[in-house]
Amino acid sequence: MTPRDVENALAALARIDHETRHCIAAWLRCAERLAGASDDGWTIFGVTGLSQLCEERLNLPAPDAWRLRQAAKGCESSPRLAERVQSRQIHLTKAAALASVIEHVQREGDEERLLDFAAAANSYETRDEVARIREEARTHERPATVTLHLTRQGLRDLDRARDLVSGRSGGVRASPSEAAEVALAEFVKRRCPEGRARRAETRVAAPATPPASSETGSSSGSEASRRRGRRIPARERHAVVARHGDVCAVDGCEQRTALQFAHRTPFCDGGANVASNLLLLCRHHHRTIDSGRVLVARDGVTLVARHGDVVGRLRVAEPP
Repeated sequence: MTPRDVENALAALARIDHETRHCIAAWLRCAERLAGASDDGWTIFGVTGLSQLCEERLNLPAPDAWRLRQAAKGCESSPRLAERVQSRQIHLTKAAALASVIEHVQREGDEERLLDFAAAANSYETRDEVARIREEARTHERPATVTLHLTRQGLRDLDRARDLVSGRSGGVRASPSEAAEVALAEFVKRRCPEGRARRAETRVAAPATPPASSETGSSSGSEASRRRGRRIPARERHAVVARHGDVCAVDGCEQRTALQFAHRTPFCDGGANVASNLLLLCRHHHRTIDSGRVLVARDGVTLVARHGDVVGRLRVAEPP
């Protein structure tokens, strides 16, 4: 077998792989539209979200599924991108990256330039160019490129900072650049001598807080919040278990081990340790809700993603 034979075989397999992944991407978008159009969200498939559908039903890694879904969404927004993907000038990994900025470059009239760049560049160069365009759209100025060398713990902290910034803004997940900017601004605000001096002057100029009334014998709300403990009374824990059963409260999740009590209104925001404010969740769904990637709607039952799509529901009765 010659090198030319090996190359031809690999090219044929790569073509088949591209066509297969393209079809999977289209069907994932179809599943997402069906879930979005249903009042029951992803539970019509017996799962709580796209990730669970792919990991548990399709044996498809969730990160790959999200990239394919993003690529299909980008092709729907841009016929030119869809044409380049169909002709294999741009593969699906690049298309997934381009999808996040395709509407912006369409408004700016730079779509063809970006697609030409992506067709000629490798995946890493395309990703860096997309990140630059995204930051330029966010800040309305051309950003400077900085290379950081982080430890694994530093990467985990950066990832957590992205979740925290996203939860505060309520939009799509924050970029690493946005999270780093917020973290640096907070650090400078706390450590800058001039800033500390201004805060000290403000505290001195502020009127003294009147003492709590001796008639009531109660402290202020903030002091009470600081003094209250995180321990959940036994009767409240029992009430939560009686409501949903000893299983994760997300409908469709049958996890019954390593369950955790979660607050609808976060404890740090004054959420009480009472059954009406508590949920029993598995570790995965607890982390998903705490990070802000999924929110409990005002009806107290529907679960929605940050972009507004219905992704599941909470149980309304104990499962059989």
